[in-house]
Amino acid sequence: VSLGYKLFYKETNNEELSLSDYSTDTYGGSIEVGFPIRENERVFFGLGYDHLKLEVTESTPQRILDYLTANGNEFGSYKLSLGWGRDTRNRYHFANSGIQQKLGLLVSVPGSDQTFYKATYRYKRFFSLYEDVSWKMGGSIAWGDAYGDTEELPFYENYYAGGFSSVRGYNQNSLGPRDEDDPDDPIGGNLLLLGSTEIVFPVPYVNSKSIRMASFVDCGNVFDTSDVSIDYDEIRFTAGIGLYWLSPLGSLKFSLAQPLNKREGDKTKPFQFSFGTAL
Repeated sequence: VSLGYKLFYKETNNEELSLSDYSTDTYGGSIEVGFPIRENERVFFGLGYDHLKLEVTESTPQRILDYLTANGNEFGSYKLSLGWGRDTRNRYHFANSGIQQKLGLLVSVPGSDQTFYKATYRYKRFFSLYEDVSWKMGGSIAWGDAYGDTEELPFYENYYAGGFSSVRGYNQNSLGPRDEDDPDDPIGGNLLLLGSTEIVFPVPYVNSKSIRMASFVDCGNVFDTSDVSIDYDEIRFTAGIGLYWLSPLGSLKFSLAQPLNKREGDKTKPFQFSFGTAL
């Protein structure tokens, strides 16, 4: 049985994350309890509260100004979270067998300034192909929407795609719907679809258990289903190679990726890296 809690305060300049020009100050706290239901399965329950204040600038998009005029610029949310996880991997880093799954639901309950829900499912499967060569495949889907008096998922809760954690080879958060008045401004959406497959193998001529290379294909995008239906032709594909290193300072991941179906206006970033995630 696990018990976790957190208190936080953070300031975010969204323009520096390649998003619209506005900033947020957020504070809150939460508590989460986890219970094992089988040897490799757990369920989670959580309660939390956060308070969000938005600040605008002279270049904040009109769609955000209109939203704040109608709803105000401060939002308090009481959140209930439920989750289920299953992990049968044979090891945390460089797994070559097993399945990892996670299903989660987050609900901003009545009494909050904005009422909405967000559901996420992630799946990964690992196969051993030959000695230290393995195959990993998986994907995720995330969906959000509003309920009650709230008409649509608040824009500050939107999903975004592009970057190392989603579709490598594209700029962080750059994929998906864009502002009508500014085509360079991604606005995110309420539906996220991601998929990936990769072959992981030892680095040639390097005798080390802590470093691997990989060849991969990523795909995915984010959609706003409140305005239009899903256009699967908008899903982006990339292919590339990666280097994964379990260093003394923590796990490091590097990638060099090439988009396979780039469209006009897409922003690419061939070389990317990540720190601290599972290898």
